[in-house]
Amino acid sequence: MISRFRRAWAWLLAQLAVVEDGAPVAWMRIGVGAALLTLVVPFVCTSAGREIVRFSFVDDGFGGYRDLTGTPVMRWLGGPTPSTIFALLTTSLVAGVLMVLGLFGRLPIFIAAVCTRLVFLQNPDVSGGGDALLGNALFLMLLANSTHTLSLDCRWRTGHYVDDTPINAWPRKLALVQLALIYTSTGLQKLVSTTWTPLDGFSALYQILQSPQWARFPNVIEATDGWLVVPM
Repeated sequence: MISRFRRAWAWLLAQLAVVEDGAPVAWMRIGVGAALLTLVVPFVCTSAGREIVRFSFVDDGFGGYRDLTGTPVMRWLGGPTPSTIFALLTTSLVAGVLMVLGLFGRLPIFIAAVCTRLVFLQNPDVSGGGDALLGNALFLMLLANSTHTLSLDCRWRTGHYVDDTPINAWPRKLALVQLALIYTSTGLQKLVSTTWTPLDGFSALYQILQSPQWARFPNVIEATDGWLVVPM
């Protein structure tokens, strides 16, 4: 037993010592930052998005559709009021831009993770697995030296936008392992659930298309034969 533990520990230390070019992690940082902006920009910069935020993430005393007592941190910030929610989303937007540019290291990643988490924790009815996946990706970016290359930090540090010095590879590998686990588990869930099949009229797809968070077309209805129809 002790020898097995030693071998496992030695294998773990070897994996943590593996280094690689920093470009894959840098592109991951840029992709996560772009995903964050894709989520937050419509909420902050469009009238429809701002109305959704007021309806979904603000307490009913300030125009929301339900009572939202808020987390302790949210209450410390003043509660789920429009000004608080939009301040957090705007801060996330700025942090996302800094992530894409690769400026100030891990600080904007941490700020983005905290601010987006505070907002979407307000109302689990309108947040989903995609929000949790984004939060997890931001956490992984905190573990990685993601601004080592292809960043303004690299430009200020070396005078160039590219630095070929290797960095630790384990944060990126951890992200790949987690993605494999996520999509394997969701695939298995779909295999054992009839809601994704004709046996239950594709009711899972019906629910998704009706969700305000995911719907791209209005008034999705289910025909009598079990198929989903989107009126044009």
